[in-house]
Amino acid sequence: MKRSIAASVVLICAATLLTPSTATARPAPGTTGQAGATGAAPPADDDRPRRPPAGTDRVQEPDRRLGAGWRTSTDRVVTTSGDATGFHLLVADEDQAYAWRTAATLAEPGFETDQWIGQACVTGSGRRAVVVYAPRTFTNRELLMQRGGFAAVVDLATGAVTKLSERVSLAYHNPGCGSGERVVLSRLELPARPGDPARTWLGTVDAARPDRPARGRRAAGQVSSALPVGDQVIGSKGNGLVRVGSGGRLTRLAPTAGAPFRLLADGPDAVAFQLVRDGRTEFKRFAAGRVTDHGSVPMGEVKLRPGAGGRVFAVGSRAEAGTAGRLPRGWRAVDGVPDSDVSTTGALLVQRATTGREAAGQLSDRPASDRAERVELRTRRTRTAVALDFSVEPRLSAAGLRSSPALAVGPAAGARRVASVGNPDVPHDPDRACAISRNDPTMQVYQPTVAQMEWAANLAIRNQLTFQRPANWNNNGMAAYSPQGMFPSMPLLGGGYVPAQIFLGILAQESNLWQASRHAVDVSVGNPLTSLGYYGLDLQNPDFNKINFDETAQPHPDCGYGAGQVTSGMRLSDRGKTIAGVVWDATKQQAVATDYATNVAAGLRILQDKWNQTRGAGLIANGGDPKYLENWWFAIWAYNTGFYAPNPQSPSEPWGVGWANNPANTDYPADRKRS
Repeated sequence: MKRSIAASVVLICAATLLTPSTATARPAPGTTGQAGATGAAPPADDDRPRRPPAGTDRVQEPDRRLGAGWRTSTDRVVTTSGDATGFHLLVADEDQAYAWRTAATLAEPGFETDQWIGQACVTGSGRRAVVVYAPRTFTNRELLMQRGGFAAVVDLATGAVTKLSERVSLAYHNPGCGSGERVVLSRLELPARPGDPARTWLGTVDAARPDRPARGRRAAGQVSSALPVGDQVIGSKGNGLVRVGSGGRLTRLAPTAGAPFRLLADGPDAVAFQLVRDGRTEFKRFAAGRVTDHGSVPMGEVKLRPGAGGRVFAVGSRAEAGTAGRLPRGWRAVDGVPDSDVSTTGALLVQRATTGREAAGQLSDRPASDRAERVELRTRRTRTAVALDFSVEPRLSAAGLRSSPALAVGPAAGARRVASVGNPDVPHDPDRACAISRNDPTMQVYQPTVAQMEWAANLAIRNQLTFQRPANWNNNGMAAYSPQGMFPSMPLLGGGYVPAQIFLGILAQESNLWQASRHAVDVSVGNPLTSLGYYGLDLQNPDFNKINFDETAQPHPDCGYGAGQVTSGMRLSDRGKTIAGVVWDATKQQAVATDYATNVAAGLRILQDKWNQTRGAGLIANGGDPKYLENWWFAIWAYNTGFYAPNPQSPSEPWGVGWANNPANTDYPADRKRS
């Protein structure tokens, strides 16, 4: 079974972790340059590219474009961008003509990734930000998504970075800033034994004293969107708001008609939040023990976004007209892209911060690991609707690249650690658990182009990858073979074919459409692309000085290979076994690891098998016609979190697909796009 949560990321909430963050106050002057500003703003949802020339990292003619008071403004804007070098925290202040600078670049040594992702919130003073960050591929693992993220406090004026000792959730709502300097971080902890309840760890951090340990508490069940309100911690659980006491005890504060989400501090003692009901987003406020209603708009059109110090903004393409006369005093409606980052005082929106080479973007160039990608910023003045475009190259510094203290935690009790031993002159891993070794000069993998990957996927879904690879194709030393001769397409229950868009979306999330290591450029060769768990690391608390190739240990090696990150059948011990209707041998394993076309054929069978499993159990979306993308909901869901068949001996036992991708899971915003 393929184990990842790519499905929800590809089709349900792909942008959740890639959204920019928020803003506030003022620091030392940053880099200087000349920044572009256009005249009248196009519509807020206009996606036309408007790339300014290199070096436009501040506003030109600020007296004219920003107004006479810009020199005394306290407005600060903070946004984020990720690439292979790290997760960048970018800051600009109006009194510096919004000259952009890099407050910090956050990454962890030893983790290879094509892109670091995360989110940040800014404290009430506007001086500090709390950041959660991780490699992009962590979103493919349920455990790492729930509690694998790293956390740090960044001083936006000095660039000082304090990395925290706790691993936390990558959910959209984490971290949660209050109106002051206190911030709540959280993680979902699954039960150690079947039948035990899940718990949520909630840690309160004083960002002004980040050297102090987080004050932790554990609450029963899943509590999301937690943030400090006064001396309390308030969050969402089920259909209601709860207070989490110092010992983790939950007190119900107010029932609601749905699950509250996107909780924000509204001043020092109130909470703003949203609900989704009957296809509309409702705006709510909790204060003085009661919830008040403040209108609604069609789902996804307007989102609540934080400023600093408890300011609340309702941002959307028609937010001002859609919420007119209904928002609480102190809230402000702003027309713009709903996911925009809002500056501290609400003077500026960051509507887009992109490199064009993000995992979901253009794949024509491989990401560099030694130089940050240039970030193109589209921003908009909220009062005048003037669009300001910037182009910024993040700067790397040592402060954010030092190892987190969270990585110093020892291995879990009872875990057996087996060091890899052998001839030091042998570069590969003869004692490995996975089928194909890394660093073997005789086993190099061809890196396909994007066009070749699309070609293979398009043919595979029609069972037309039946051509012969010649003997010794790309010096692989193998006899001639056929990709779908080894892994023939599996017929779908009900007939039809897998849509190419569905299959390519999964391959993009799993591997960025790569078969070889990301260090191998197109049409060259390199190491096989393997999963994070090849060396049997505890990915929550890895010790890079130890290798664990023992399959009986926990954690044990995870052997995902290539474009589809094919795991099943790819251990040495899988040879001779029948898995998903295929008898695996060394030849099939080598072809899956080294040939993108064979990997695509094997990955397709995994997806087809999930369609058949879910459809056979009656989990059918709409009419179940496979040509419609939305009808693949359950199959993709099962592809990532597994399918649990009904137990005839125990009809009341839960069955179906996993919780990690459930639309009701409050680790995803309820107003996200569903297709």
